Amino acid sequence: MNSPLISILVPVYNVEKYLRQCIDSIIAQIYKNIEIILVDDGSTDSSGTICDEYSKKDSRIKVIHQKNQGLAAVRNVGISAARGEYIGFVDSDDFIVPDMYSDMLDLIQKYEADLAVCSIEYTDAGGISSKAQRNFPFSDGCVDKIKYMDALCGTHCGMLAPAWNKLYKRYLFNGINYPNGKLHEDEAVIHHICHACNKIVCTQKKYYFYRQRSESIMNNPFTVKRFDNTDALIERVKFFKENGYGSLVEKAEYFAYNDFLMMCKNIKKIDKTIFAKLNELRKDIRSICKDLICGKIMTPKEKVIARLVYISPVLYIKFL
Repeated sequence: MNSPLISILVPVYNVEKYLRQCIDSIIAQIYKNIEIILVDDGSTDSSGTICDEYSKKDSRIKVIHQKNQGLAAVRNVGISAARGEYIGFVDSDDFIVPDMYSDMLDLIQKYEADLAVCSIEYTDAGGISSKAQRNFPFSDGCVDKIKYMDALCGTHCGMLAPAWNKLYKRYLFNGINYPNGKLHEDEAVIHHICHACNKIVCTQKKYYFYRQRSESIMNNPFTVKRFDNTDALIERVKFFKENGYGSLVEKAEYFAYNDFLMMCKNIKKIDKTIFAKLNELRKDIRSICKDLICGKIMTPKEKVIARLVYISPVLYIKFL
């Protein structure tokens, strides 16, 4: 087996408390033919200084400093700068085990796959394993991309959609960009990545440690930006319709619809911004409700609620 270069991209923004552990875990990789690209997205703490410090210690580390543009833009910058035949992502508040990339590359080469996906260990802010662990949905070995995309539309999406527990052949990003300015950018891209794959290989081994922090986006007060996730899931429905994945459409619609309901339940007050967003989403949500009401996936009770949402999402929120 050859030893191709792996580019490991790390978005960095105000994570001085966790950044050293993250970078140290990447430097400690058994697989040595790596480049580490640290993209400092306008940090206002010491994160940028820490990046520069590490670049002086290890010639494999490249640092890019830029004005704050958000995670999607950072990922795109990192991909453009990457020289590797393979690409991996590690979020700067997380950390990985030493054999992650050696084993993931072995799997790709063994199965002649395009994408490798591993399981995740969830930790608290201190890096201690969480009691609320989730089972990886696939056994070791190759997974049909249709089954993988089907699983994206269910309870395992939080483990299957993120950019960071994966090793990609670089070509998978040809023509694909993360949507600048959007949250939940991984949800917007993963089905495009899967569509481009010939083979996906999975392992139940937990190589990636995902740190759950109280200051994360999902633990902050609701803003209209949270609907970026609904936007991504609606786009996925359209993508399935347009690319011959008809068997997945109803499940994807149901997933997007329930995400929309969850967002609505978090709204405390409908201000002008939220009202405008609800009106923007109205056409797509009505179309999805119409399909689901005529379909088989919803219970009769759910169809009653869907009829109310179809009439008016604002009215539905007022009834909550």
